[in-house]
Amino acid sequence: MACQHGCDAHHQRQVRLVGGSGSTLTQLLSQVQPHLRPGEQQAAIISGGSHRPLSNLLVVTNARVFALEEGIGPKFELHALQLASVETGWRHVEIKGLTGESIKFQASKEDIARAAAAALRLKGGMLDVGVAEELSSAQAARASVEEAWATVPTVGAALRTKLNRATWKALRGAARDGEVPLFIITGADGSGVLAAFSDRCMILKAGAVTGFLAGATGGSRQATFLYSQITGIEYNAGIFNGVLEVLTASYQGTTNKDFWNTGRTQNSDANDPWTLSNTLPLDKMGHKEAQPQINELRRLVGESKQVQVVVSAPEVTGSRGSLGDELAKLAELRSQGVLDDAEFAEAKKAVLARFA
Repeated sequence: MACQHGCDAHHQRQVRLVGGSGSTLTQLLSQVQPHLRPGEQQAAIISGGSHRPLSNLLVVTNARVFALEEGIGPKFELHALQLASVETGWRHVEIKGLTGESIKFQASKEDIARAAAAALRLKGGMLDVGVAEELSSAQAARASVEEAWATVPTVGAALRTKLNRATWKALRGAARDGEVPLFIITGADGSGVLAAFSDRCMILKAGAVTGFLAGATGGSRQATFLYSQITGIEYNAGIFNGVLEVLTASYQGTTNKDFWNTGRTQNSDANDPWTLSNTLPLDKMGHKEAQPQINELRRLVGESKQVQVVVSAPEVTGSRGSLGDELAKLAELRSQGVLDDAEFAEAKKAVLARFA
């Protein structure tokens, strides 16, 4: 028992914690330790703050970097295999991932130096990243998924605008574990996106500007359509502008209602494609860029409606006769059109196998 306390005390001396929060070392450790995984040990913990994401603790372990918001939990995480760069500035450290994630954490100069040094050692493999083998395999799997998300084909207005943070967050939330969209079609600036998955597609309108234009200020408008339920993918255009519309037998986009609005709102206009959940405003240039993906979307819809028919050779019922009798019955079935040549050959093979 004494050795355990001694080891803990030694480890606490190794992890110097400095910050303006007034929290004691024991309090900070108590916040971090529930989030450590088997085999993880903290190399540096600093208190301070970041705005995006909102957090007040930055933790570097022997396997990853993560940030915590007191009383809420992890808000940012990068495993060792995902670290791209560690940059320091005036009282801040910026840690970036391979797929664009980053955190800019502010603290005292001493703490920033300590966190940056630990993160650089982690990136360079100088810390024991493989301390937990199960964590290492999870890192590789997650890095693979992150790389797949970073390379999702994005067309439409993609060359002219970037997807906002709220859209990416909503798309990641809509995906199943390990699932990545086949492609993303971006609408006119601020109008939203259409994301295609293997069995469904969704139209998503999220973000400050996009949500406002969609009549969902401060929130988002999301609609998911199974390919098997879609009756058509329609595009209508004028001289410059156009709209992509997902049609189903049961969904009536023109009856969108928002329970939080009791008066007339943008969403009251049933002809406004910016507010409807099943439409994506898409100018003619964007439509041209997205034409291959729209064709693929139509193919996925058609494929989902194909009926799979399995034809098996009928069994010859009744009492078992001689080999000649059985073959004669099969020949009669073929002459009557019940069996085609291929089915006759398969049934004959089965009869011969029974009498072998």
